[in-house]
Amino acid sequence: MLIGWEHEGKALAFIEEHEQVMMKPDNRTLGKQILYVQRKDDLYEVYDQTYLHRLNAVEFSGLLESFEAHRFVIQKYTASLTQEGIPFHVRVHLMKDGAGQWAIAGIGTL
Repeated sequence: MLIGWEHEGKALAFIEEHEQVMMKPDNRTLGKQILYVQRKDDLYEVYDQTYLHRLNAVEFSGLLESFEAHRFVIQKYTASLTQEGIPFHVRVHLMKDGAGQWAIAGIGTL
C-alpha cells in the first residue's frame, strides 16, 4: 500500500490488521530508512535498523507526522528464514522494457 501522511488513519488501520509491517520511503533509499513496526498491546515497537523504540499511540502518531509531505510504502511483514532459522531478504527490481511491460532488472539477497 502506498500512502502519504494525509492518510495516517489508513496506516494505523493497516498496522492494526496485520500487527507487523514494514514502512519504506517511496524515494529509492536503497534499503535505508526502512522501519519494522509491530503492534504489541498498547505500544508500537519500531525498529529502525539500529534501535528498537517502544512508542505509545501519541508518540507513534508523532512519528507518522514526521513523514509529512512524504509518501511511503507500508506492507505486511513476512518472515523469511533459512532452514537454520537465519533471516534473509530478497529484493527484486522491476523496470518497464521498451514495450512497456514489467521485466526483472535485478535480483539481490541479503
